[in-house]
Amino acid sequence: RGNIQAMDAYTERAVQFVRKAARRNDADLGVQLDTMMQDVARMKGTVESFNERMSGLEASTSKTQEEVNLRFAGLDEKQKITQAVSEEDKKRAQEEADRRDRLLNDPVSVFAEARKMINSGKAADARKLVRELILRKEGDKPFKKRMGEAQFLLGETYYAEGNWQQAAAEYNTVRKSYPESDHVPDALFQLGMCFEKLKLMEDAKLFYQTVVQKHPKSEVAKEAKKRL
Repeated sequence: RGNIQAMDAYTERAVQFVRKAARRNDADLGVQLDTMMQDVARMKGTVESFNERMSGLEASTSKTQEEVNLRFAGLDEKQKITQAVSEEDKKRAQEEADRRDRLLNDPVSVFAEARKMINSGKAADARKLVRELILRKEGDKPFKKRMGEAQFLLGETYYAEGNWQQAAAEYNTVRKSYPESDHVPDALFQLGMCFEKLKLMEDAKLFYQTVVQKHPKSEVAKEAKKRL
């Protein structure tokens, strides 16, 4: 009987030891799990930051390349005039150059023309025109008030081509660089549309919610509610 009691006591101590070990292991597992979750969160943040940087880099690279092309295009226009064989050719080339100069000196007309081009399937030509306007007005203080609209139209050209990531990068520049622009609500809404196209629904929801909450009186607020 004494042996049985001793055995029971030993068994009880063993059970308590196992329970303590289990609790300790659970605690250790919890710590490990928390650490893993933190690592995943850091990795996710790193990936998101990387993607945002890449989007910005792609937008910047595209912009730089297009600006270089436009500068060479400007030289080509001048060469067309100087190298035209006949007087009639020179006159025609000069008239075209003058017409383009008049257009580029009127941002409202450029924006209207760019929208027509986008609607008629000439998004690349519209983008070229808007980029040329931005180059022409570089350093022009009055034009700064219209940069938000110009930037938004660049996004529209990429959106029309189905280039959602590049479009998102351009729309995001409106939000970040021209926060006072009247086109911010439209840019936010279009960002939501881009993320929808990219199947990133949670991100799309955030932008639609921002439109509804911060710009409830904007024309796109009603549509943002529908998208939500």
